[in-house]
Amino acid sequence: MQALCHHYEVELQHFSPYAITVVAVFAAVCEGYLGMMPHWDLWLHLYRGEFFNAPTGTTGVRKPVRAGCFNLVLKMGKTKRPREYIPVGLSSNHTG
Repeated sequence: MQALCHHYEVELQHFSPYAITVVAVFAAVCEGYLGMMPHWDLWLHLYRGEFFNAPTGTTGVRKPVRAGCFNLVLKMGKTKRPREYIPVGLSSNHTG
């Protein structure tokens, strides 16, 4: 977590709960599935960080969120990195 904070230039409180889960799952996959310590280059290959802002009610104007505004997502693009990771079907709705 300290290396991630340093690399993305954020503090721990900026990580969303989902981002912390992503880090824990990455470590579990590396250690339990791949049989290796979490590898920094693999992390950089698969993930990128995103900041989220809160809408202000005025079109096009957003304000920074003080906590939980930083998320980690799989990189998209020409290489289709989500196919390189463990396939999982994610729900887009958490009701019920």
